[in-house]
Amino acid sequence: MENKDFTFVIYSHSDYVDVLRVQNSYMKKIQAKKLLFIDKIVNNEDGEIYDGVYFYNDKINYTKRVLQCLQQANIVTKYIIFIHDVDILIYADESLLSNTIKIMDQYSLDRVDLKCIPNQELDNYNLIDSTGNYVFNVNPSLWKLSSYLDLLSQYDCDYRSVEHSVQDYCKQKCKIKIFTGKDIKAGYYEVLPFFTFLHLSHYGGLLPKDNSINELPSSLKDEYDKIIETFPFKRPFRLTMH
Repeated sequence: MENKDFTFVIYSHSDYVDVLRVQNSYMKKIQAKKLLFIDKIVNNEDGEIYDGVYFYNDKINYTKRVLQCLQQANIVTKYIIFIHDVDILIYADESLLSNTIKIMDQYSLDRVDLKCIPNQELDNYNLIDSTGNYVFNVNPSLWKLSSYLDLLSQYDCDYRSVEHSVQDYCKQKCKIKIFTGKDIKAGYYEVLPFFTFLHLSHYGGLLPKDNSINELPSSLKDEYDKIIETFPFKRPFRLTMH
């Protein structure tokens, strides 16, 4: 049954179609409505699993690309889960995500970062004000759509500078992150059991097998091995953690 609480939005680029195809293989399992934002389709199969594919002008900056596609899409859900193609969504508990949205509604939250911050003193999930931390980032996130549209309309930034440009804005509106003692080490990030992803490609290189694979629990190691064996890539392994 399709989840009516949120819409999944995957942002990609044709230069990363090798990574996008990995993402697509996992997105097939998602029941909620899912959209793809991209500059162009390289192969029609890349867009077939989505409920809608929207194209941005590759000559404009990142924030305006996302805004352009969101405006085209006319999304009806109040919330979206915004993910870049490189964050391969291995598992998502859509019921727990819906419960998170109920909390967001209750406390008028604009964004919840779905990359957790480990806290060994916690034995559950806690939403904590993160004003003193890196408030905005491009991690997978639950966004109140109206708030994200407002942010994007005020900034004209490329992908690399956006995290620095919008911090003051987000200190007022987007202060919540998930802290937990249940985090899973997944290569570059600590992730959540109910929203588990691999940050597959970083600065053009794949998640390194030589030193980061030991950070993966066996279930994720098996998934990563399957990805490497199944999909051809245009990029090498990174040699070191970044």
